[in-house]
Amino acid sequence: MEYTELDERIKKASFAGRYIFGGEEDFLKRHYARQLVKAAIGDADDIFSHSVFDGEDATAAEVLEAVISPPLMSEYKVVEWRFPDFSAMREKELAAVEELAAEHDKNPDTVLIITVSQESFEFSAGKNKSKLERRFGKLFELVNFKKSTDKQLLGWLNRHFTAEGLTTDASALNTLLSRSGKSMDVLSGEVSKLVAFVKADGRSYVTVADVEAVSSQTPESETFAFQNAIVNKDKAAAFRALDDLKFRRVDPAVILAMTERSLTELLNVAMLVKDGEADKLGPLLGIRDFKARICLGGARRYGAEGLSKILSELVRLDAASKFGGISGYRLIELFISEYI
Repeated sequence: MEYTELDERIKKASFAGRYIFGGEEDFLKRHYARQLVKAAIGDADDIFSHSVFDGEDATAAEVLEAVISPPLMSEYKVVEWRFPDFSAMREKELAAVEELAAEHDKNPDTVLIITVSQESFEFSAGKNKSKLERRFGKLFELVNFKKSTDKQLLGWLNRHFTAEGLTTDASALNTLLSRSGKSMDVLSGEVSKLVAFVKADGRSYVTVADVEAVSSQTPESETFAFQNAIVNKDKAAAFRALDDLKFRRVDPAVILAMTERSLTELLNVAMLVKDGEADKLGPLLGIRDFKARICLGGARRYGAEGLSKILSELVRLDAASKFGGISGYRLIELFISEYI
């Protein structure tokens, strides 16, 4: 199935079924999983109607229990199994996935989404289907999210800027592609940075100069949404961004380090403001003026005393995690819930 057909199904509310989302483009897998959740139950945070299992920690048997349980708060429910490794499954485990499909037939009120990596579930390039495609193609709707072409990416980028009330031109869009690559995950973060930059400057047109000033040539931009939520003290946005990072399998240690770095930067800004140096943030910290303005807003939301306390607690939790305390994504979730 092409994802354009999936678009049509969602529009016509004929989305019920079971799917395996594979291929190279994780951004599209995540986007369409969200679209199915929204179409089926409306709210991804509805714990009664939306169950999520992570591949490394889940089995087909556990997913089966969620599939056969009746929906409680809506007509449908959604069960997601993210990144099971089909290539490492033994015959007994593959048969359990087939059983999962058979049981799902008896539960048409459940939308079942299995998201797989390109490496763990091969999609053939030609007419000859891979072994896994042949085995599961009759049991699931297989959606191969291929890498987008340059033309598709340029149109997608332009639509993103338009949705934010900004306009741009082909030169700026092509410059963005050449600098930041063709990963939709990375480009999504770059668009967010450019939108913040241009709007902070009171403009509505994105130029080549803006792209050259702001866009990154490294994959670090993937974490921008999470950092932005921390700076803005936006708990809901932080949880949404963390879910994205989990979906992309970003190491929790990297996320913790990034959180500590962002809060340290805010504390530095708060201390300079306290010392009457608010107008010299850029030169003193070596950051651009637009980022200095964003950090200034974040520092004021938390306050110097609050930031100092939060940072101390984050360092303590991080240290405790290395000696048997709560660790991983759960630690980050608890931190966000308590301090953001």
